[in-house]
Amino acid sequence: MNACPRCGAALAPGASHCAACGASSTADTAVLATPSTPRTIAATETMVGRACPYCRFPIKQGPGVTECSSCHAVHHAECFADNRGCAIAGCSGANVLGAAAAPLAVPPPPPAAQFGAPTVAANTPSVPTMAAPPPPPLSAPPAGSSGAWWKPALIAFAITVAVAGAAVAVILGTKKSPHTTTVVRTAQPSAETTAPADSGSADSAGSTDTTGVTDTTGSGDTSGSSDTSSNSSSDTGSSDSSGSASSGADSTPNGSPATAASAVAGPDKVFRWHLQALNEGNAQKAFNYFVPSYRASNPDWVSNREQASPTIRIVSIGPVHRTASDSADVDVDFFAQDANPTSGSDTKCREFTGSVHMEKVGSVWRYAPALSHLQSATQDSSECG
Repeated sequence: MNACPRCGAALAPGASHCAACGASSTADTAVLATPSTPRTIAATETMVGRACPYCRFPIKQGPGVTECSSCHAVHHAECFADNRGCAIAGCSGANVLGAAAAPLAVPPPPPAAQFGAPTVAANTPSVPTMAAPPPPPLSAPPAGSSGAWWKPALIAFAITVAVAGAAVAVILGTKKSPHTTTVVRTAQPSAETTAPADSGSADSAGSTDTTGVTDTTGSGDTSGSSDTSSNSSSDTGSSDSSGSASSGADSTPNGSPATAASAVAGPDKVFRWHLQALNEGNAQKAFNYFVPSYRASNPDWVSNREQASPTIRIVSIGPVHRTASDSADVDVDFFAQDANPTSGSDTKCREFTGSVHMEKVGSVWRYAPALSHLQSATQDSSECG
């Protein structure tokens, strides 16, 4: 493999110039030792892409390149001029343009002239020197007043201090103290495990479900569902404290305000109250725990449930699955059986499992049967208590 005659780097096959230093691969070392005038030309196709030996940036096509007359290395014209010649190490054209002009030397300042004392002409009149007048003599204090001169100054100083203190006291006394507001927080009443005295809100909307529980067996629904302390087994459901509301008002159909327990109860507790009201025979109270749209579309629900007289036994209510800030699904498992047959229901004992959908109406949770997912299975009557 051939090597560059200038820097000794390996040359690629057929390369006309060294990729490392830019020197011609056919340059004669004898020629390198005889510098001549470099020429500035336009870059040809064979020159384009070579690295300038001075700045190492590639040569671009067009005017403005200088070729060293000794080693024929191509430079940018400004790089060749800035380097005062070829940038190839050891090339005789390295300083072909001559050394850079030396900076102009600043001449030193002239030596200080030795000036002699001015010669005063003999006939120049002399200026008489004026002597400074002596200071006036200090007069002695009058007899009998020795040591009493400082008393008026001390009295004046005391008066000044007293006036300044009085002014500061007046300014501080007129400033008003900042108003302080004390906020007293009271604990919210905890929700009871049984339904509150109120019976829910009475808004209006629309839905088409006819019962409080969805029956998928085709035999009819027997209740809206509920729990009593005498008929229920252990309840494993958990309360969702995040579902409670801290503000807002709910009112019964008669306009009475909701209790604090209803305002802070979670969706699982509200559904439990719905089942308890059914089991206690208070169909109107259970009806008020539905969302307003269900109540508006099912006006005969109360009379139907009062005639059916259902019995409810709760197995579990919970956990709560929040689907949004104002909606939740609650897992449930309970038994229900109507004592009397009515339209759309019979007296069979059924177990209801799945989830009920709860929605927030104002500040309280309400039961939405149309969006619930319950399955029912017929069981022995002993299971319903």
